[in-house]
Amino acid sequence: MVKGTILLAATGFVGAAIFYSPYVALNAQTALTCPLCPNITSGQASLTAKFVLYALIGGTKNAALLVALGCIVWGIVRTVKCVKRSTIGSNS
Repeated sequence: MVKGTILLAATGFVGAAIFYSPYVALNAQTALTCPLCPNITSGQASLTAKFVLYALIGGTKNAALLVALGCIVWGIVRTVKCVKRSTIGSNS
């Protein structure tokens, strides 16, 4: 469970980094990589500073979403397995 949580959180930050990649001269942006990342425009900071800030903020939101969804799926799978074991054991 811990490894899966770390993997999902890391995936969230990578997705945000890809979403905001145009700030560091890489154009790999797609909305599917970070569904909670807003399109932000401002002229106050350097492009690198914007990338780091937005990737951290968007990545945290994205990671929280992915970890929550992963925990829900894990709980459903575990419950189904438990129910199957109990019904198989009661049939014997």
